[in-house]
Amino acid sequence: MIEQLIRSISNDLENGFEKMVVSGGKTRIKKIVIRPIEIKNEKFYQVGKYQDNQVFHENIQENNINFYVYNIDFAIFKQVQI
Repeated sequence: MIEQLIRSISNDLENGFEKMVVSGGKTRIKKIVIRPIEIKNEKFYQVGKYQDNQVFHENIQENNINFYVYNIDFAIFKQVQI
């Protein structure tokens, strides 16, 4: 089931997506939101990690987003919305 999810996410990454939300985390990270942004005419993805009452943002270059997404442990989250 997770392999199917990874294939689907891979397809969406290739075709572009508006926003991806991974939620229902069973650890300190309760939710991850990934959305495309543009900084100085360069495409990035902004990753927001929701922990307790705080959100930590990180900007990932377009060519590194696949690696970042593939390293998310989807088994600890209940829901993925793309």
